[in-house]
Amino acid sequence: MIKVENLKKQYGDNIVLKDIDVNGTEDLLKIFRGTEIKIISIFLNISKQEMLRRLENRDDKLKQEEIELRMNRYDYEMNHIGIYDYVIKNYDAGKTSNIILDIIKREQEQ
Repeated sequence: MIKVENLKKQYGDNIVLKDIDVNGTEDLLKIFRGTEIKIISIFLNISKQEMLRRLENRDDKLKQEEIELRMNRYDYEMNHIGIYDYVIKNYDAGKTSNIILDIIKREQEQ
């Protein structure tokens, strides 16, 4: 798991890590387009079957309506995947975290 505190220690206060949906990403990109603020967007991709499995097996036990709502949103989100700078297959939390850290490091060096 990536901890923001660790990123700030390594890269300073100029890193903000947010978990936002497709609509929020689109809004953020529009707001900061043409400014000196650099937005790097990362989409964590899983199959629809894997998403259903994860939702059904969460510790906080979602209600069936919540699961259906999230599953119905899957196709919408996949149709907007092109707005992201990076798309990562998210099947292993450790590997995904390492890839994200590599992206942050690479982007900071630019």
